[in-house]
Amino acid sequence: MHRAARLPLSVLTSTAVVMALATTALGAPSDDPSPDDEVSTEKPAEPAPEPDPDTESPTADRGATDVETAPPLLFPRPTEIVTAGQISDVPFTPPAAPPADDDDMAQARRVSTTPAPDFLPTLPVGSLFDVVITEVHYNPSAVYDSRGEFFEIYNDGLLPLDLSGWTFGDEIYDKHTISSLTIAPGDYAVLARFGEFDRNGGVAADYVYGDSVLLFNVGDQIVLRDSLGFVVDVVDYSLDEFPDPVGSSISLVDISADNADGDNWCVSTTPLVNGDHASPGAANQCGQSRASLEITEILNNPGRTSDFTGEWFEIHNTGNTTVDLNGFGIKDDDRDWFTVDHSVVVEPGERAIAGVLDDPARNGGVDVDIAYGDAMRLHNSFDELVIVDTLGIEVDAVRWDDGRTFPDPNGASMHLQSGASDNSNGENWCTSARRWATGDFGSPGVAGNCTPTEYPDIVITEVMFDPERTSPERAGEWFELMNNGSETAVLDGFVLRTYSTQHTIGDLTIEPGARVVVASDGDVAENGGVSADYVVGGDLPLYNTTSTLEVVAPDGTLLDRVRWTASLGFPFGKGHSMEVRGADVDNLLGPNWCAATDRYGDGDFGTPGTAGSCDEPAPAPSLVISEIMRNPAAVSDIVGEWLEIHNPTADAVDLLNWSIGDESSEYHVITESIEIEPGGYAVIARNADPAVNGGVAADYATGSAMVLLNSGDTVVINDRYGQFVDSFSWTNSDLFPRPNGGSIARTDASLSALAPGDDASGWCATSTQYGDGDRGTPGAANDCVVAPNHAIVINEIHRDPKATPDAQGEWIELHNSGDVDIDISGWTLRDDDVDTFVFDTDNPVVVPAGGYLVAGRNTEELNGGIEIDVQYGVEFIHFNTADEVVLLDDDLAVIDRVAWTATNGFPKVSGATMSLRSADLNNAVGANWCAAVTDQGNGDLGTPGSQNLCELPDPGPSPVDLSYSMFAIADDSCRGEVTLNGSEIVVGTRIRSNDDFSVNGGLMTFLGAVSYADSAQIGWGAQMLGGVEQEAGVQADPFGWSLADFAPGGAMALAAGDDYTSHSGTWRVTGNAADIPAGLHYVDGDVHFATGTTHLNGVTIVATGSIKINSNSVSLSPYSPDMPTLFAGEDRCNKSGIQFSASLINVSGALYSPEARIKMNSSMLTATDASLVGAAVQIDGSNILVNLLPSL
Repeated sequence: MHRAARLPLSVLTSTAVVMALATTALGAPSDDPSPDDEVSTEKPAEPAPEPDPDTESPTADRGATDVETAPPLLFPRPTEIVTAGQISDVPFTPPAAPPADDDDMAQARRVSTTPAPDFLPTLPVGSLFDVVITEVHYNPSAVYDSRGEFFEIYNDGLLPLDLSGWTFGDEIYDKHTISSLTIAPGDYAVLARFGEFDRNGGVAADYVYGDSVLLFNVGDQIVLRDSLGFVVDVVDYSLDEFPDPVGSSISLVDISADNADGDNWCVSTTPLVNGDHASPGAANQCGQSRASLEITEILNNPGRTSDFTGEWFEIHNTGNTTVDLNGFGIKDDDRDWFTVDHSVVVEPGERAIAGVLDDPARNGGVDVDIAYGDAMRLHNSFDELVIVDTLGIEVDAVRWDDGRTFPDPNGASMHLQSGASDNSNGENWCTSARRWATGDFGSPGVAGNCTPTEYPDIVITEVMFDPERTSPERAGEWFELMNNGSETAVLDGFVLRTYSTQHTIGDLTIEPGARVVVASDGDVAENGGVSADYVVGGDLPLYNTTSTLEVVAPDGTLLDRVRWTASLGFPFGKGHSMEVRGADVDNLLGPNWCAATDRYGDGDFGTPGTAGSCDEPAPAPSLVISEIMRNPAAVSDIVGEWLEIHNPTADAVDLLNWSIGDESSEYHVITESIEIEPGGYAVIARNADPAVNGGVAADYATGSAMVLLNSGDTVVINDRYGQFVDSFSWTNSDLFPRPNGGSIARTDASLSALAPGDDASGWCATSTQYGDGDRGTPGAANDCVVAPNHAIVINEIHRDPKATPDAQGEWIELHNSGDVDIDISGWTLRDDDVDTFVFDTDNPVVVPAGGYLVAGRNTEELNGGIEIDVQYGVEFIHFNTADEVVLLDDDLAVIDRVAWTATNGFPKVSGATMSLRSADLNNAVGANWCAAVTDQGNGDLGTPGSQNLCELPDPGPSPVDLSYSMFAIADDSCRGEVTLNGSEIVVGTRIRSNDDFSVNGGLMTFLGAVSYADSAQIGWGAQMLGGVEQEAGVQADPFGWSLADFAPGGAMALAAGDDYTSHSGTWRVTGNAADIPAGLHYVDGDVHFATGTTHLNGVTIVATGSIKINSNSVSLSPYSPDMPTLFAGEDRCNKSGIQFSASLINVSGALYSPEARIKMNSSMLTATDASLVGAAVQIDGSNILVNLLPSL
């Protein structure tokens, strides 16, 4: 809005005069309408995806919300004012119905049903203060809306300003009164929905208002009023000219600009801590940086050096001006941040390298311009790099995604492809194909290459670095090269090099499969009797203790490399060469080499120029991955993850030089001796300090080289020779246990059988606590036994409120089905990700015997009047489409768990709770839940704090309407028709097809009316006595039963009482006769009858799949007149839901297959008081009478 000019300083000469003028002009203000006292109505809030906890830094509890403020100040009121009467005459009325709310769908634009006032009273001209709304962050992306929303105001006045008693909100759905807040002149105040810096996206809040005000993503307004009700400022960002970003705030371009004009707002370009863009509490920045810099190459997972020494990335100056990086910041979306503290000049077209270390001898041979040490870590799975200029404006950002779109190499850099302009798109990146320095792939500081050049497959197969029979020793040194390819290798111009020296090959050719000997001395009389193919002289000394030998192409591409040292398992022996066990094994692994045992020449041992004599390695020991902690809760994932390896064999096994990795970028070689005794365990952790890692006694620590992703990942272990030992892969599904704060472990049966690790049935969630309180058995036998208190069950969940926003109206109900009160103080609510809420540990939290406890996001003031026993706030959020509620006792044993997805059968009705049909049913099964049917008090449906109700009282059974002989439900999504083929067919009542109607054969008579939607084909032998008429459109299904009516706890199931039987899986009946007791039979699967006779009189069968009957004689009638005879839930319209093949069929009642075909084949069919209703209906045969004879 347009803000008034400041009061001239001369007016300040007499406070008493000013106050008197203000009092005279203002008078006593009328009662301000307060929507705070009214029931809140819905505002949609779609939560952003929670960041993967594997990439988050540990959070710290900031505790307090509102900041302390200075004592209130009195401000004189101006003399030119709008009268108080103009304010009080504007009524505030809540809308009749709130907008739709679904946190899984795009929100619809809010439309107020309350007429807006003709004007908003504003502050008078000449105010001493000028308060401006300068920034609004209404649609965060990096965190939930309920944690990340905020807006900023600025005091553009002359004096400190006390905002106590001021209000803000949209005044349609919400309004909040500020308790205490003071802003100094020329300063900002940040008002946030959630106050914890580490969890709200990195916003330092000056005032926290909670869920009392929600900022719509698709249009809303903020009305700021002073304590007397005058409107100070209004920003309505629903207007079309306002920007509409996701993950960035909208920012006022200039304090003096009219903030009612959307053209004066822009999208923030200042990065927050964890990825969004905003500048809370600071000057707004919306422009683009002057620096044209681009991140073009990243080595986040070096293979030949440690991540802690070898990580680096490349910055390319793509502009036309020189850029000095001094003062620039580089960050990720968590806590990593460093500022370049010295001049680093990057000329146009040039590149700068930032890395952990600036020592090429330790970092893999990289010349680093900026060394950031421990201030930055480039995670292998998910991470980010963001460059920020000296003004705080984002210059460039890259966020990689564990191989989903970006490359995920191990020992190679990710490289932006030549010509690609968008480095935020993973498809524009490739894996570097050029080897350099220590053997990793990349091109630090120069243009990269992602297309590998075809080079000969040259392998270093034998090295004599410590001869005994020659003097000097150097004369007897030699090594062997093998051409492991299929074409002749011409190595002219290639380079042989060690750490400190190199030699360029002049003339050397190796035929396919051949070996050549490269020697220091070519004289067999001096070199120990070696017949050399190529002589390097003294250029390449081979040192005895530790050394490196490399073969390099003319362009610097590394073809092969061997680095020997005793600590890596390489063989050392005076007078013995070391030879590789085969040209196809990994010759970087020391155990794949052996000391030669064949003598040559003057008596040293080796096989120069011929295949070696190394034995094949022994088979890998049968060790298994037995337990994995991928999602600790007591500590962060970064320090608390671990895995356990079990030795079920009869021999001790040493893990020295074994490797652990996944199937993509992660790879770590164990560098210490870890011996696992028979029947024993070894724990491999990210952090080995029990004081930090949650209390795990780890045998070995990998650091960041191994990350166990919560959503899905793989662990592979190989022995010292690189031979596969075991692997385990898990996914983000309910097939595998997914505890939050607990490990998953192999069951005893799985371990004893050495079953495949990826079999989900062989894993369980552990229950024993260790260390700081997480559950697991690191280093000990697994414990899959859960000892829950079955008296407490998760009984009702309101995951998708409609009368209120999700953030205000979500709740869950616990039911104590026992006869003793249970105190759940100290118990915990979790999901399978990061949400955690602990019930009060200082005071009793009692669920009475036979009673209920309701825990919710907000109290009655905001949730529509629902009485809540415990408020869990933003700590526990329910996603509409898929989420979990896990209840754990004070020992963190799992008491109960409910997990819903879009496809696992749980009811999803917006505005209705999910209600457990009965406390003694398995609440892990979706069919055992229903959508509530009674008003919970605010328009939504539910029974908080009382017994669940799944169906309204039944007025009593009414007979099924059997007026249609046949009805094809077919619609646009599933084509179908009514088809009769045969002879001597008589149909007594009407037929309807929502598609086509077809009869073919002779002696056919139709007494009832026939209607169809699209086309009819009537054969010559058919008499249509009831008439045939085309009626376009889709007519309603005459029955409309649902499977839930017949599922356990459903209305029909309850009505059947003791005559109800539930079958799990395929119900298959064979033999001479089917002897099925009368009653209602519910089958969670298919039904297959193959008998001589099938008599199902007084029997109703309802199947979630198909029903197929193959018999000589069939007789059917329903259990009750208000139920079908057969009901098939098969949902593939091109398949048969109900299918008969019988010589003689006698049927009455309804055959119902709403989403699949009914198909009957018989030489004699009599249907009395019957109705065949399916997606399509087909009858083939003769002697068919349908609804012609009266019921007997």
